[in-house]
Amino acid sequence: MTDFLLAIMAVDRYIAISKPLRYTMLMSKGIQVRLVAGSWLIVSLHSAAHSILAARLSYCGSNEIQHYFCNLPPLFKLSCSDTSPNELLLMTETSLFLLIPFFCITISYIFIITTIWRMNSKAGRTKAFSTCSSHLSVVVMTYAPLLYTYVRPASTYFLEKDIIVSVLYTVGCSLLNPFVYSIRNKEVKRALTEVLSKIIFSSNK
Repeated sequence: MTDFLLAIMAVDRYIAISKPLRYTMLMSKGIQVRLVAGSWLIVSLHSAAHSILAARLSYCGSNEIQHYFCNLPPLFKLSCSDTSPNELLLMTETSLFLLIPFFCITISYIFIITTIWRMNSKAGRTKAFSTCSSHLSVVVMTYAPLLYTYVRPASTYFLEKDIIVSVLYTVGCSLLNPFVYSIRNKEVKRALTEVLSKIIFSSNK
């Protein structure tokens, strides 16, 4: 669901920068609720389809998944039956659910950059870019490991690498998100500068 929320945030930023006078009408609370509810519904159907197909597989041997959560590729490795339909669904459906929001984000930022480029005020351009910087950072941190994990054939999976990449997008991104979105705050910057200066000063003693 993260990728859909990132796409909604990209559209929100596009409207806020390109059409500020119409923002309250184009992104009213009702529209925001419908967008989030639609994302939740799509993701729920996506999960249900994979759960139904996985339930039809036959399993034998070990019942321990070599992963720290129940991810689909490690689950397929435990199955004795043909998992090609599951793998095909995983690649096609996940690719669509990753790439559609990604294209939405890309198109939104093309319009945002075009709007910012036309601004006469340098201060206005700087402020607009700084508004988008945190969102762009989260997009990169989220999409890089997701594309690596899901949009490739199952034959190329390597357990150790996959676990590390999974930690990056399930734990790492969640931990870094508060820092990414708050680093623009002046008080946070001041506190961070003070902490770093104390660390540097104490290490030099």
